[in-house]
Amino acid sequence: MLQSLLIMSVILLWIILLFNLALTLGIARRLNTMSLPGHDLMAENRLQPGDPAPAFTAETLDGEQVSLETYAGQMVAFHFLSSHCEPCREVLPDLLALAPLASQAGVQFVFVILEDVQNTRAFVEEYQIPSPVIVAPRPENDYTKPNKFAEVYKSTSTPSYCLIDEEGLVLSAGHPRIGDWKKWEMVWRKQRSKGSEKVSVARR
Repeated sequence: MLQSLLIMSVILLWIILLFNLALTLGIARRLNTMSLPGHDLMAENRLQPGDPAPAFTAETLDGEQVSLETYAGQMVAFHFLSSHCEPCREVLPDLLALAPLASQAGVQFVFVILEDVQNTRAFVEEYQIPSPVIVAPRPENDYTKPNKFAEVYKSTSTPSYCLIDEEGLVLSAGHPRIGDWKKWEMVWRKQRSKGSEKVSVARR
């Protein structure tokens, strides 16, 4: 009887050890996948391709009232940035260099700064960010509170972007150094060398 109990205990112990090993391997595999370059942890929370672009009203740094209708009939990339965001400062020079190439392909870059007018103006002057620049301050400049514009575009973290087509549908959204953005960047760079090829090739 005692021998049987001992055998059962050993078997149960091995089962527990094997279960813990499988669980540990599963967690390690998940963490490794999450840390891979190009893996956007927030992808499931972004606007998805084909979603209608949310309506908004806002004001540019020049004091112009703008809305989604302002950009009707054209491709536009909204870039959500903050001067207090170090990754934003790291990616901004690349975006500024890419903006003329995108413009040649018929895509307008619109920089949405999640700051008040004073901080936005200083940020724009520091990096020579071209117009249009939309001022979208957080309530009371509290960085824990979302701005309504950024919130409806599900861009509560910075840097992020939302690319919209001529029909007002989302083409891509996410982090400007992860996922689909690189595909669009490659298309715009290729178009510079090939001439005025239609942007629609990137939709494939």
